[in-house]
Amino acid sequence: MIITLDLTPEQELALARKAERQGLDVQGYLQHMVEKAVMPRTQRRIDAEEAKRLAAVEKAYGMTAGLPGSVEEFLQRKHEDNEREEARLDERHRAV
Repeated sequence: MIITLDLTPEQELALARKAERQGLDVQGYLQHMVEKAVMPRTQRRIDAEEAKRLAAVEKAYGMTAGLPGSVEEFLQRKHEDNEREEARLDERHRAV
C-alpha cells in the first residue's frame, strides 16, 4: 500500500529527526510506527537491537525481587507512564 502525506516543513523535519534517533530512514520509521499502532505486541517484528535488550531484561528479571523500591517497580511505573503518554499523543493526533 502506498500512502501520501502532506506534511508541513516543521513536521517533516521533526519526523526526520525522530527517524534518525531510531537509526532509521523516514520510511522505516513510519513503517515501525504503523506496525506499533496496529499490531498486537505479540505479533510485532523486532530487530536485533530490541531482541538483545529484551534478552537482557529477561535475564535480569527477578534479580532484585523483594527489595523495596525495586527496579521492577520503577520500570513498571515508567512503562505505564510511557503507555499513558503514547495514548495521549495518539488522542492528540486523532483530534488534529
